Amino acid sequence: MEEFCENPSLKLYNKLKEREKKILVEYSQKVVDNKIQGNKRFANRILKYHHKIPVNVTLEQLKINHDRWRTSIKEGKYHYDILQPNTLVFRGSGKHLELVKDKPTYFALEFYDSTTYVTFGTRIKKTQKPKDNFLVGILIKPIQLFKVDSLDNINLLLRESFNKEKDLYEAVVQMFMSQSDLLKYRMHPTLPTPFFLEQIESATKPFQFRKLYRFSAASHDFMFVNWLCKHGFQGYSAGNFETYSRFVDRDKTGLFHAEIVICDPLSYVHVLGTVHIEKPKTMQALQNILINLQKNTKIKSYYRSK
Repeated sequence: MEEFCENPSLKLYNKLKEREKKILVEYSQKVVDNKIQGNKRFANRILKYHHKIPVNVTLEQLKINHDRWRTSIKEGKYHYDILQPNTLVFRGSGKHLELVKDKPTYFALEFYDSTTYVTFGTRIKKTQKPKDNFLVGILIKPIQLFKVDSLDNINLLLRESFNKEKDLYEAVVQMFMSQSDLLKYRMHPTLPTPFFLEQIESATKPFQFRKLYRFSAASHDFMFVNWLCKHGFQGYSAGNFETYSRFVDRDKTGLFHAEIVICDPLSYVHVLGTVHIEKPKTMQALQNILINLQKNTKIKSYYRSK
């Protein structure tokens, strides 16, 4: 233990007894969570050793079944998903990837889904191909997330917010309905109820959905996320959705990928590493990237506070 503390390395960490590792990890997690004072750099290094992706990552592990990463429960009046430690999460960005304390952050559960978060490739010279930043993280403790693909959850939120919190009500409605349809049913509330609605909005009753089609836009998505975080939720989760474009045109194959949002990512996500690369073309290429991340001793952890 003394040798490790004087000169920490993965090799020495693996030689420690399990009881010693447990003490170090518990101490380090408290330091990172600002519950006790300590050397954050040392604590982050210990957590990195403890939560490394194993070298024998299999392609099957990367091809996540979207129903396997979560366990659904009902607590109180809402449905939640429980995600367990060691769940891999991915994020892509054309800019920086630092995780910021108390800043709600989106993550994908599959690497290729994380490419949807990349808006513009980072270009150094006009002659170079764009390269994108990708973060590979891992959950370090269980997290309970509001289940946003639960029909019961959404309809209950709409009923509760209809007369009390109009901004929230509008945000939730527009997560699952286009502006054009919203306007149409408000101007003509006597129209036949479409199959995706259980109830059309009136002066005294909110919209109620029969089926959820995802309609994503930053304005109402972030409004909803900020409301969740301000009201004590840890974030939200969702499996694959059919998109609203799929509802409008059944010939389209639009699916909105599974994702999670974590209100305080620093408390739950340990950054295994980042890569600044062209998007891998195959799952095997991704596997090689993850293995290289695991072997690379110079990976930076991007923990910082506001």
